[in-house]
Amino acid sequence: MRSAFFPFHVAVSGLHAARANMNVVGHNIANAEIPGFSRQQTVQQAALPLHLRDGRGMYGTGANTTAIIQNRNKFLDMKFWHQRAILGEHTTKTTHLSFVETVFNNLPGAGVLSSFEDFFGRMRDLHGHAPAATFRTNVITGADALAEMVRHNALALQRQQIDINRELADVVTIINSLGSQIASINRQIADFERDGSNANDLRDRRNLLIDELSQYVNVDVIERDFSTSESPNDRRTTVRINGYDFVRHDQFTGLELVPRQSGQRRNEMDVDGLYDLAFSGGQGSFDIYNHALRGVLRGLVDLRDGNNSVTTMPTVAIWPPGFHTNAPDLWTGQWPAPTSTDFPPTVFAATDAERAEAIARFNPNDPATWPVSTQREQFGGVTSNYKGIPFYMNQLNHLVRTFARGINEGLDAQFRQIPGATGHINGFDINGENRSALLFTYTRESDALTATAGVGGNTNRLPLYRTPAGNLVTDNASGLNTRVEDALGVPVYVMDLSGMNALNFTVNPELVHNNSLLATSNHPDQGESNNQVIQGFSLVGTFPHLFREGRLEDFIIAISDHLAIDTNQALNFALSFDEITMQTHNQRLSVKGVDINEEMMDLVRFNAMFQAASKLINVIDTVYDTLINRLGSF
Repeated sequence: MRSAFFPFHVAVSGLHAARANMNVVGHNIANAEIPGFSRQQTVQQAALPLHLRDGRGMYGTGANTTAIIQNRNKFLDMKFWHQRAILGEHTTKTTHLSFVETVFNNLPGAGVLSSFEDFFGRMRDLHGHAPAATFRTNVITGADALAEMVRHNALALQRQQIDINRELADVVTIINSLGSQIASINRQIADFERDGSNANDLRDRRNLLIDELSQYVNVDVIERDFSTSESPNDRRTTVRINGYDFVRHDQFTGLELVPRQSGQRRNEMDVDGLYDLAFSGGQGSFDIYNHALRGVLRGLVDLRDGNNSVTTMPTVAIWPPGFHTNAPDLWTGQWPAPTSTDFPPTVFAATDAERAEAIARFNPNDPATWPVSTQREQFGGVTSNYKGIPFYMNQLNHLVRTFARGINEGLDAQFRQIPGATGHINGFDINGENRSALLFTYTRESDALTATAGVGGNTNRLPLYRTPAGNLVTDNASGLNTRVEDALGVPVYVMDLSGMNALNFTVNPELVHNNSLLATSNHPDQGESNNQVIQGFSLVGTFPHLFREGRLEDFIIAISDHLAIDTNQALNFALSFDEITMQTHNQRLSVKGVDINEEMMDLVRFNAMFQAASKLINVIDTVYDTLINRLGSF
């Protein structure tokens, strides 16, 4: 049965509906410039009607406000998070690769290329002035400056790797902070929404945190409904990063840094202490090399650990005492074949199985069974397949090793003889002596660079060779530890330069202290009139097949080309996804953004509704006043 004052109830419901709309409009206007805020609107519907007694219809009972909701599109949010992660990755790569470009500066008069050009220029000046101490010192000084430039660049790359590692630690701290805040807001949302309300402003704060998180790592957000009759309105949100549960409703599992030990390097030249990631509390490791990983974290990992180059490591054979009872021929540098079966060869192989196989098939009378070096692909561990800092460090290492082998022995990167190049170890110094001295070598703690041993009745300086245990030896009875064959199958023994890298690359200090040891002639009796060794040095610099890429200059330029391509690619991706991300952001704003003009129009409209409802109350009041107070006076 309808109340006598039923019309007042209908009019008041309209008043409340208009007021609710104006309150929401006011909230939208107040937060129009707040980052992350989503425009809100009321959801209203007609109240339950009353049936007429005679069945002729129903009386309307006014309007009810059932909810206040956000204008938000989840699909656009997910799209924005994905694009923002890719943008963060390539922006990071662009920034750091730009620094690496300064290391490989090949402009005229600058960079590694300029140092090599200066060195060969000094060699050309020495030609024809071999006896002059000034020119000899000038060459050795140039060689030392070249080595210093290479070391400087290698140190710069290592410092960059350290800086990237520190930045990665900062990013992990930020990710953990965002995860902790998201878990806290999830708890607040759950408490607020237990009565069926929508915690719109809290959800906006959470989405803003997820927006920020998405630039650091790829994000997935899943909201599930766990409502039961005992626990209604129980919605829980899970935030996943890189495919792992990071925030589970009001609990989050943070990331922690796990420093690598010296034996856990992923690449040859990695500095100690680089961080791997794991979930705190022993919850498992975090795969930083997952192909799905994106964001700033992916960019930092790619740059710090990325190495898509293949290192070719020879299987190294060491001949023990007894096989080399004679000295190598000073003219050919070749050792005689082994003549004893008493001592099987010691083989440094890539695997124990390869070593056992080599020893088992060894027959000193059958050259086919002698351990021969083979080019074998070696990787420094699982890393990102990207040309990062380790790739360019390896390129520097390959540069100095090949260059040192060319100068010292006259061999190219494939151990083939460079036509016309004698090699410093085969040359004769100003006194007509062959000291088998290295011009370029490398340093290790507590290791002497050269040693004196009697060869052929003369005192000669022998190059160092490395044993499987890592020891450096100069005793010619121990033999040379890298063995290859030329095109005719003749064994050619070369120095082990596997320990040389861009950081320890240096000039033989014996030559620095005594420039008369610099070999210039390829014959003991021709002396000053023979400058074939010096001419061979120049040939090393211009040999078109020194590297796979061509000349020494071509190789250095190829490094710069790799770097320029990667930098431009990262820049193009960054610019492209910056535009794409902005377009998606604008699409989101078109849905969730607050337009002041629209809100003012709504305010006028809802104000008119409020005034109309107020007028309706005045009319009803007049009607009842007439009926109650004035009707009996007639």
